[in-house]
Amino acid sequence: MADNKVAIVGYYHGPRLGVGVYIDRLMSHLKLESENGTQITFYTNKNTLAGIKSLSPDVKVVNSFWLNAGSIPAIFFTAIVFPLICYFQKVKVAVLLSNPIVLFRFAQTVSVIHDLNEFEVDSKYGVLRTYYRKKIMLKSALRNSSTLIAISRFVASQIATFFPEVPEERINVIESGVEIQTVSNEQVDSVLRKHGLSYHGYFLVVGRIDPHGKSLYEAVKLFRYLITYREDCPDKLLFVGGINKSSREEANKFLKFIKNDLELSTRVIYLGYVNNITLASLYRGAMAVIFLSRNEGFGFPLIEAFGHGCPVIYNPACKVLHEHAEGAGIAITDEMLRNGSFDSARFESLYDPKSREELSVRMKTIASKYDWDRCALGYLDLFNRTASRNHD
Repeated sequence: MADNKVAIVGYYHGPRLGVGVYIDRLMSHLKLESENGTQITFYTNKNTLAGIKSLSPDVKVVNSFWLNAGSIPAIFFTAIVFPLICYFQKVKVAVLLSNPIVLFRFAQTVSVIHDLNEFEVDSKYGVLRTYYRKKIMLKSALRNSSTLIAISRFVASQIATFFPEVPEERINVIESGVEIQTVSNEQVDSVLRKHGLSYHGYFLVVGRIDPHGKSLYEAVKLFRYLITYREDCPDKLLFVGGINKSSREEANKFLKFIKNDLELSTRVIYLGYVNNITLASLYRGAMAVIFLSRNEGFGFPLIEAFGHGCPVIYNPACKVLHEHAEGAGIAITDEMLRNGSFDSARFESLYDPKSREELSVRMKTIASKYDWDRCALGYLDLFNRTASRNHD
C-alpha cells in the first residue's frame, strides 16, 4: 500500500490530564516504517506539543492557529476546516483523537471515544457543555464516523448501550497503553524528602481535582476511617493532579474545605500537577492509591499504580476499574462509603510484607498487558485497513 495520507487531529487545552497523557503517549509511540507509504500529518496546538516526548520524524506537525485560539475556534476547525483540508489534500483517513465532531462524512473518518460518561452522569460538565457533548459532538461522531476506536472494552459496551444503532463491526477496541516511568531508590528518597513524606507514610490520590466526578469527598471520608483503625496507619493524604476549567469552582470549594478543617489541614497535601519522575516516585512510596471514581473510560492511575507495585483502593461500581483490577485491587463499595462501615480486614494486606509482595507481583503482571507500542501498532494497522476501503 503506497501514498496513504492520514490526517490526525489531537489537542487539549489547559492542564495535562487523562486525554493529554493519552495523546502524548500515543503520538510518541506512533512510529512509521518508511516502506509502507503512509504519510501522517498531525494537527495540534502548542499546549499539546509541549507535553509530547518525541514524534516520529516521518510525522508532519501543523501547529494550528484554530486549535490554539480556544474551545470555540477548535470546534469550528474540527467540524468545518479539517474536513475541507482533508478533501483538498485527498486525505484517505481522517483521525480525531479527542473531542470528535463529525457533522458529515468525509474521507474515512476514525473517531476515538474515551468514554460516554455524559450519558451516565447528569450535567457532568455543566448544563451547556454537557448538552453540546451529548447532543452534538458525541452523537455526530458515533453516527457519522466510518470507524470508531474505543479505548477499553467498557467504552465499547457504553457505545452498544447508548447507541445500539451503531453497527458492531464499526467499533474497534484498542486498549490504551500505560507507560511505567522507571525511577531509582535515590530518586524516590529525594522526592519524599522534598515533600516531607516517609516511605509508606501516606495515601495517594491521582487525577484532576474534580470533587464529584472523582469522588474526592468519599476519598477523604475513607482516609478519616483509615487513620483511626490502627496506630501505624499513614497519617497523610496526598492529592496530585491539575484543575480544569469545567470543575474549577468545585475544585476550589473542595480545597477550601480541606484548608478550613482543623484535622485535615495538617494531614492533607495538594501538590497540583507534577512531572513524571515525581509521580512515579510518589506511586513507589505510597501505602496505597485511593481511586474511588465511579465513572472512568480507562482509569490510568489504577494501571500506573499497579505497574509500580502500589495497591489501589477502588470502587467496583466503576466497571472499567473493576475489569482492569482483575481481583488485585481493594474494593470499597458504595454502601460502605455511604454508611462509613468499612471492613478493616480488607486493608490488612497493606501492612503484611509477605501479602504486599505477593500482591505487587500480581499487579505488575496485570500492568504489563497495557503496552503503548502494541497500542500504536494497533492504530497503524487500523489506519491501513481503513485506507484500503472504498469511501461510502
